[in-house]
Amino acid sequence: MNFLNNFFLLKDEGTSENGVPNWRVSALRIILFSGAFLSLAVFIDTLVPLLELHLIFTIGVTSTFLGVMLTLFWLSTRYYHFCAHSLHVMIIAASLSCNLLLVDLSLAQVSSMFMYASPLIALMLLGGRAALFYGILNIVPFYIILNDIDLSELTGINEQLPDASLYILGLIFLFFNICIPLAVARTIVAAKRLNQETQKSNDYLKGKNSLYRVFFAESRRPKVIVNEDGLITDFNKQAGDIFGLDESTRSGCQSISNWFPDINHAKLPTGGKIIRHEHTYQQVVRLEVPEASSYVYEFVDCTQEKTLESNLMRWSPPS
Repeated sequence: MNFLNNFFLLKDEGTSENGVPNWRVSALRIILFSGAFLSLAVFIDTLVPLLELHLIFTIGVTSTFLGVMLTLFWLSTRYYHFCAHSLHVMIIAASLSCNLLLVDLSLAQVSSMFMYASPLIALMLLGGRAALFYGILNIVPFYIILNDIDLSELTGINEQLPDASLYILGLIFLFFNICIPLAVARTIVAAKRLNQETQKSNDYLKGKNSLYRVFFAESRRPKVIVNEDGLITDFNKQAGDIFGLDESTRSGCQSISNWFPDINHAKLPTGGKIIRHEHTYQQVVRLEVPEASSYVYEFVDCTQEKTLESNLMRWSPPS
């Protein structure tokens, strides 16, 4: 199974050397490999009959298709866009070769169906613009079929394989029922996986947002967020109202020590400390948020407690 995953890039993680998503490279490799397999089958099965009929040119065409398909498959991960466009050139060339080499006009017209698959393949591999281009290009074979133009007259070939209809119809059947469906299925699987990952990310962000709202934005206690260097990046409404923090403070350019001189970000005790801010006393505790590489300073007004403590110490009799 690992061999198939590596051979066809069935895992969606990562991108190719050109930055193309793996699922697109995978779909391209599936089409190229299945196309090469079909070309190999046709080459082996027709080699002897073609030699007997002295159709050497046709042998050259089938062997060329096989070689090019294998080469494109080998280069597909490194030169994706070149191979994707070359695949479409090969599809057009296959349709054109059938029209040039088949004496039976109706069979030649049927072979033009190869080109009709180009827009769908281009949409999967290259996007909407390429699909539109190849869709417009399909006007050419449509015009040829509509006007019963026989391209075999250009080559002067007047003989074809007795089982040519079997090969052409068989190739079209396999191409539209195996090659393209496999690539489409690969694309659908990638889309489902992407949708699942997006849903997980949305759920994660939704949960984080709820936590942020409950523990930060909607907290009754003043809270200030700083980065690893102790620079203020955010604060809740309570902190803004009580300490006079404004929007410019969120820029990450002001140290928390500028607003609270008694706070040393690098040396704040684990259990926090009591600091004096203007006419109040604040119990400040620092909470670490490892996932965000940030710290949250939470303040609790303890002015009354400190005042009571001072009064008790002032009126307590000396020992």
